[in-house]
Amino acid sequence: MKIFNEEKSKKVVYVQRNDLAMLDASSFAIPGSCLITGLVDDSNRFNFVRFEDPRIVEFFEGIDWIVDFKCLKGQDDEVYADAYNEVVSEMNDIVATYEGMSELDRRCHPEMLERYELLDYKRNSICSIYDALNGKISMPFPVVADCDGFSVEMGMGEVYRARGCFEPGKFVVFKMNGSRFEKGETLPYGFIQNAIAYSAMKDGNRCAFIGSYSFTPQISEDGKNIIVTYHIEDYKDEVDFSLKDKQNKKDAKDVKKFFKSIF
Repeated sequence: MKIFNEEKSKKVVYVQRNDLAMLDASSFAIPGSCLITGLVDDSNRFNFVRFEDPRIVEFFEGIDWIVDFKCLKGQDDEVYADAYNEVVSEMNDIVATYEGMSELDRRCHPEMLERYELLDYKRNSICSIYDALNGKISMPFPVVADCDGFSVEMGMGEVYRARGCFEPGKFVVFKMNGSRFEKGETLPYGFIQNAIAYSAMKDGNRCAFIGSYSFTPQISEDGKNIIVTYHIEDYKDEVDFSLKDKQNKKDAKDVKKFFKSIF
């Protein structure tokens, strides 16, 4: 999995260690700084490595068998199925072509077998992303503000801002002036609770009043962010955007106006 992001006006990419190990074992000519050190096993294979060198970012943009996380995040099951089936279709085409080749032709085209293996890897990666975003497996996503995530500010003076993270159910809160949260400082719990409602609406693609929920705020190591992890127990007066009924659409718009009014 690869995750592209913009941080401090610079484009960066996060790539998992198992992707880097697969890349290292391939025939690709890879930049030296992409090489990983140490053993990759079940304890660290999902961990991410951050790259900010423009040449490295561009390199990963061209690697199609490493799944782009943001192309799947927030999508419905049909999009996942289409992405999965597209990969399987190409794998089947390779098998059909390979079976019709002579032994000499097969030896002359080892790249076909490698392409098949890389596509099989991509197929499994799509499943892993789906499982991670649906809570079936744990994934150590980088805890940083997603440049494409939600953003909401507090008050007339815009003292605080909340930005969504890559992982659903998590966002960061920071001060607009970039200062730290000092020890003993009162945290903006009211704003955090409002941001939870907005985040839940964005992550779930729904407009709804949340019912019971729990959340845990944690100050980042540099003291500049509050990392909020939350869990929604239930929703009230839920409005499903997939419904076609005109009245439901009107109700959804009314709820959306409510959310806009409180932020």
